[in-house]
Amino acid sequence: MNVFQKFPYFFLMLNLFFCLVICQSKPSPRYQQVSTLIGTKLYFFGGRTNVTTNEVWYLDLPNLFSIDTPPWHSDGGMPAGYRFGGPCVSPIDNFTVYFVGGRTSKSNTKTYSYTSSVYAFNSKTSQWITPNIIGLNSSFERRNEIQSVIDNSGKIFSFGGKNFNITGVFNDMNVLDTTTMTWSTLIISQGVPNSRRIYTATLLPTGFIVYIGGYKISMNEILMFDTKSLSWSTKNASGSALNSRVGQSAVLTQNKTIIIYGGSLTNSTGPQALPDLAVLDTNTWVWSTPSIPQTNAPPPLTYHSAGIYNDFMIITFGRITNLSTKPSSNNVYILDTKNYVWVTTIQDATATSKGTTTSKGTTVTSIVITEHSSSNNNNGIFIGIGVFASAMVLFAILGFLIYKKRRQDLIIPTPGTLANEY
Repeated sequence: MNVFQKFPYFFLMLNLFFCLVICQSKPSPRYQQVSTLIGTKLYFFGGRTNVTTNEVWYLDLPNLFSIDTPPWHSDGGMPAGYRFGGPCVSPIDNFTVYFVGGRTSKSNTKTYSYTSSVYAFNSKTSQWITPNIIGLNSSFERRNEIQSVIDNSGKIFSFGGKNFNITGVFNDMNVLDTTTMTWSTLIISQGVPNSRRIYTATLLPTGFIVYIGGYKISMNEILMFDTKSLSWSTKNASGSALNSRVGQSAVLTQNKTIIIYGGSLTNSTGPQALPDLAVLDTNTWVWSTPSIPQTNAPPPLTYHSAGIYNDFMIITFGRITNLSTKPSSNNVYILDTKNYVWVTTIQDATATSKGTTTSKGTTVTSIVITEHSSSNNNNGIFIGIGVFASAMVLFAILGFLIYKKRRQDLIIPTPGTLANEY
């Protein structure tokens, strides 16, 4: 009899233990989800798998992690399946997230169902509410393929988009004041832009919202909205030639450049837009395309999510373009935006929020990082080793007791035989 036959329960429990440690819970591949940075957690809401999901996941960014073992955590579900919307974190309390617009479905089905134009999520309690909005524009109902941004006073600006299953694209600017829950559709007499959808929207520290791309929109046609004067303007970008695109992401770096990544030429099943990564200098309005080694680079993605953490651009989920089967992804990729190289590990750090920018399917926040001391990292390693060793001893003892009890239960005493001899 070998050791596995002699101690079957012990090795079964040992196998289950390693499965719990190694087989970490991980979201399924998806695309068209939305995301936002809440404090130091990068959240992901909804998205499309084979259905429209209502799942909520987040990456715990302050923890040291590699792309092989990202720190995924589940946080319940939304009131409905959700995609193509625009989440905004409140600057008033820094934990409430407002979802304005978006395409909603019955949870985890393909059935479209209009439920509400606005949701609110309390990230501290994981609770959802449907706010009562004063003066909601009825034409905004069912509005999706938009991106929203929120200013420092708590006003959410939502531009354009289209209504689900209704022909036509909008060019109006809608504002939700989250301090009073009052809705208004701005009347602007001059410089009103053409309609636009599936774009990226990035809020600069100056109060300007930068709109880039969209369906059949040139990447050189940079649309600007001043949230202070409530006026439109246009910048004509120059530099590197870029394909027009939809489904790309955009993040704002600490030196005020906007990095866009991915996207497809027409829709989620269209071919890849090139180049897949470009940088817009918001001082000169010139596009550049840094030369980046492709080691550890993601595949061509569209309708993915991207967030900025310190100097790292984190990309995950999305539809893989240029493949006949059009599969989706749930892998995590990290770009070092200082050196423009794809890396496998993000540094362990403590972060504080500073500023907010929004992109297609993404609301991200630039943050200031203070590194942990090496002693704290070492303490964490030693604690982890101690917990692991203690758990192993406990499982070994428990497995032995179960084995011993089972052996005793199987003994059938016979005349002239002592049970304890067995």
